[in-house]
Amino acid sequence: MVKGIMVLCISLIFFFLAAKIRSSLKRDTIKRKRYNRALGTIAQVIYSDSGNVRYDVSFRDKGVQVLAQTDYYSSSTKSLNPGDEVEIGYYYIDGKIPRAVIHDDRIIPCANSVPGFCMFLTIIGAVLLVTALIMIVK
Repeated sequence: MVKGIMVLCISLIFFFLAAKIRSSLKRDTIKRKRYNRALGTIAQVIYSDSGNVRYDVSFRDKGVQVLAQTDYYSSSTKSLNPGDEVEIGYYYIDGKIPRAVIHDDRIIPCANSVPGFCMFLTIIGAVLLVTALIMIVK
């Protein structure tokens, strides 16, 4: 009975994590839908320890030169080089911190793998929930 309740608690934690990740992804998507478009220049390429790539992009906003960072992009796609011009969408976090989204078919954002991870957490939570219910009923 105690083991069943512990497994039930663990399954609820998995469901909670999946819901939090999904809701934060939706909030981020809503922010990105409200961005402005511009033509930017890749200023710097930053490689992470996992091999994914993040870019610093320079662009003009209302006559002012702005340097914004992007999210990470998959290392399995062709990377862009400093000096390359790209079409971007940009927005400001809390009205202060500039962020950019690169609109290029050659690169894939790492965030595209997050929904699959949420589904994985949900499936694990469901399996643990069924297991917990079986343990509690016995």
